[in-house]
Amino acid sequence: MKKFFIILLCVAFASGVAYAEDRLQLSGQMRVQGLSIENYADADDNVDTDAMDWWQQRFRTAAKINVAEGVSVNLRFDFSEGTWSDANWVAGGVRYTGTEALQVDRTYLDVQKDMFGIKAGQQYFGLGNSIVVDSNATGFNLALKFPVTVSLIYMKTNEGGSNVDDNAAVAGSEDNDIYAINLGYASEAFTVNGFYAIAKDHSATDN
Repeated sequence: MKKFFIILLCVAFASGVAYAEDRLQLSGQMRVQGLSIENYADADDNVDTDAMDWWQQRFRTAAKINVAEGVSVNLRFDFSEGTWSDANWVAGGVRYTGTEALQVDRTYLDVQKDMFGIKAGQQYFGLGNSIVVDSNATGFNLALKFPVTVSLIYMKTNEGGSNVDDNAAVAGSEDNDIYAINLGYASEAFTVNGFYAIAKDHSATDN
């Protein structure tokens, strides 16, 4: 019998900060998960070669600094995200090292006014229920707040290894970019979105 067993311990937290600074908002989550999966490849109890058991953890914290009315800077960090006792744990398991020790996945400026909003920097982009576009990337998201909100999105996904585009000395130096437009309408009864997105690699044979 195929078995799938998950244990999840999760603590979410929010804080207004203990000292007198109402411009800073903190939130986040600490989780510890234990997973045991058997027969995941062929559902065959007779050959128990595809069993996995492991623990993993993540401490995530997000900070929002309200610089002025409608203007904020936003950060999100993940600390020590990984599987217990993998290669990034120092022998004996007393410290966590490697690239997973600290990850920064969001750092962006957010300006929200009555008629428009713009986010610039490393942020989350999602379109089509996060199926068509689902990425933490660097770029801009400009929202024009009409009865139908028009969002213009630009993402720089890869600089191509060089700031000089089409550099003959750097093979494959062409940039990778994503452009998108989203039209959205929301009421108390329903919401609807229509969008178009295109990814371009700017090479001689564009994809």
